[in-house]
Amino acid sequence: MAGRPKIRARREAEEAARAAGEPERDRWLIPRAEWVGLSRADRVERLLDLSLDDCHTLLSIPVHAATGYELNAKIQVIRTILMVTAKIGIERNRSEAQDREFEQRVREHEEKIRKLRQGSSEGGAPSTA
Repeated sequence: MAGRPKIRARREAEEAARAAGEPERDRWLIPRAEWVGLSRADRVERLLDLSLDDCHTLLSIPVHAATGYELNAKIQVIRTILMVTAKIGIERNRSEAQDREFEQRVREHEEKIRKLRQGSSEGGAPSTA
């Protein structure tokens, strides 16, 4: 069958959903909570609309033997994988920084509480300075 069967099938599914009265939703947008819950592989598959096996097949084609389409697809796969891994690294660093900041604040508050308890156990009013 000539043409683009995947695109045609997706359009037919979207038209059927509209005919059934389902709310229209951009297929690329998903809630942030769902996106964060996806693994790296699932994120890549979602962004490229390709399976990891298809990505591997594209990457295994030598550059000098690739057609224009294959070369473009190969670049998109590499770009997407780099962006996903970079963002995961940023999220991890941000999470670690937030954990360190939280632990530092907990230590500071524990120190303040310890000083307040020491002041009250000595019989005097705790100092505010």
